[in-house]
Order: sequence, then structure tokens, then C-alpha cells
Amino acid sequence: MNCEVQHLAENIRYRILVINGEQYLLDMERSFGKILFPFFFWMLPSPIFKVENQDIMGKLKVTKKKR
Repeated sequence: MNCEVQHLAENIRYRILVINGEQYLLDMERSFGKILFPFFFWMLPSPIFKVENQDIMGKLKVTKKKR
């Protein structure tokens, strides 16, 4: 399984996941419970949306972060 995570420009809440050529939008919401207990981030599900319309993906600006 090939997976790539892309960051959106000036947006820390959402990420674009590319898994086996299919694109998904991951919502990384920061709820109060996840702030107090960070391990809940891994235990509780995060919403993810499959994006099938390529026009929408073209409108999103992706940034490349330097390591």
C-alpha cells in the first residue's frame, strides 16, 4: 500500500491523503479531550472524506514542507 500525506497551505486542520492513487481529505480536529489526553488522538476515529472530483483537488493548494 502506497500512502502519501500532503499539507494544505495555511491550514493546519486538514491533510490530503493519497492512498493507492485515491485521494482523501483528513480532518485533524483538535477537540478539548484530545488536547488534555493526547493519546486519545490515536484511539478515537478521525473523519476522512473520499474526494472523487479532481476539480476540487485542483483548487486546494498543497505545500511542500522542508525536513
